[in-house]
Amino acid sequence: MSETKSIELPTTSTTRTWFDRFCFVQKHRDPTTHSPWQKRSIVVIITLSAFTAPFASCILFPSFTTLVDHFHTTETKVALTTTVFLLGLAVAPLWWSTLSQQYGRRPVLVFSFLLSTIAVIVCAVSNSLPLITVFRLIEALGCSSAQSIGAGVISDVFT
Repeated sequence: MSETKSIELPTTSTTRTWFDRFCFVQKHRDPTTHSPWQKRSIVVIITLSAFTAPFASCILFPSFTTLVDHFHTTETKVALTTTVFLLGLAVAPLWWSTLSQQYGRRPVLVFSFLLSTIAVIVCAVSNSLPLITVFRLIEALGCSSAQSIGAGVISDVFT
């Protein structure tokens, strides 16, 4: 009788891309094989990442009067920055989840948070309210990824 040989595949990926070299946790072929410490760390990181969007949506509220005085405009126009942010927060998760299925969750999360970080920096140094409004939208597009992809990451790691 012939015996079938089972080939054990290593749990970590053998082909590392340039992107994987910058990550602290190695990519696994089977995400459920992470150690308990790594699983808890992943959950903490995803939880903190998902917190950024609601936090960023309300961050301008205490400074509304200061922004109105600085830009010599109305409170309605300053409030538009938050409205645009919430619009981006509502629409973008549809694209992030699709992109994460195609390119992987890790690269999409990192790219989206880089996008958000750049938008925050532009908002911080901006001297015009329309520029802040546009980059608040871009910030929302970046922040929203954790809410849609985060659930997928956690379901990948835990059975």
